[in-house]
Amino acid sequence: MADRRLTALAVALSLAGCSLAPKFEQPKVETPNAFKQEALALPESERGSWKVGEPAEAQPRGEWWKAFGDSTLDQLEAAAMAENPGLQAAAARVLQARAVLGITEADRIPQVSVGVGPFNTRPSPAAQGLPADANTSSRTLWRANAVASYELDLFGRVKNSIGAAQKDLEGSEAIFQSWRGRTSSCAKPKVTSTYSGAA
Repeated sequence: MADRRLTALAVALSLAGCSLAPKFEQPKVETPNAFKQEALALPESERGSWKVGEPAEAQPRGEWWKAFGDSTLDQLEAAAMAENPGLQAAAARVLQARAVLGITEADRIPQVSVGVGPFNTRPSPAAQGLPADANTSSRTLWRANAVASYELDLFGRVKNSIGAAQKDLEGSEAIFQSWRGRTSSCAKPKVTSTYSGAA
């Protein structure tokens, strides 16, 4: 009997390292440097002077307005960042993605739950050898229980869930940086020009 248990345990532990999830490979997509219609629409002299776009929304822009040396303008710029609802929503999505990642990573470790609580019981008269119409008193009993569980990651569900949550977090952080850059490049020049026009 003990040999069967040890064999079952050895099989379960060896299968825990197996993952049957297919490995993701980025599909290769061939994209042209320019659409032929655009290249033909340009004069011959300008066809080779275009630069391929390199998105850099997540790059920090810096605090360029500090060059003016105006503390009121600094306060207005800080308020524009703090009061931007799009930026606040993007920051909340980053926090949410971090929380989801933490919850998902918790599936790697064993789960333990402990409980203590009272319950009332009234034994039946027949169980005590009494007549069926006998009156039995109820009792309050206290019960403590503990449950430990662990999910073997046989098919890579936990690993893949953690990977997906990490990618979601990276996406949320990129969107947040994009909003910061958008706020920096759109709202802040408006604040600066409005302030300087009013001054």
